[in-house]
Amino acid sequence: MRDVYEAKGADLDGYLKSFRLADGQKGILVFVDGRPAGLDFVSRDKAFGELYPKLVKSYAMEAMLLAEERKRGRGKGDAAKALAKPSADEAREFLRRGAASEEKKYESVGLGWSYRYAGPGIVGSALAFNEKVVHMAFFGLDEAGAAEDMGSMAGSARRRSFRV
Repeated sequence: MRDVYEAKGADLDGYLKSFRLADGQKGILVFVDGRPAGLDFVSRDKAFGELYPKLVKSYAMEAMLLAEERKRGRGKGDAAKALAKPSADEAREFLRRGAASEEKKYESVGLGWSYRYAGPGIVGSALAFNEKVVHMAFFGLDEAGAAEDMGSMAGSARRRSFRV
């Protein structure tokens, strides 16, 4: 993974320069090809600020890989999808699907509780301590990923692996 980051370093840095962290920001909802790719939330803005560069670069890597797959004819969708723009309605729908997902609660390895979520086209997880969410992440799945991996985090494994 480190080799990929080194090869794409300048491109990834370009993404990071294009998306600035706002004061007090605690989360990010990312669109790739006009579709929600993922949401990350951290309860403390200082902690989120430290994670922000890794998050932006991980989503940027996903976008670059999808673009390469499309060029090779392996990706789903066509060139028109690459020009699609995010919409507030799609963002609201992604959040609605996350909120409507099936929830499973587990005792955390450390402190608090771990939650897993799965629903049509979406998977997620959250860590809560003293009844407050510390970290939450949801990932959009394509139709193939949703059909194959419903109920597991496997559909988001590739994207999460970019967070080095």
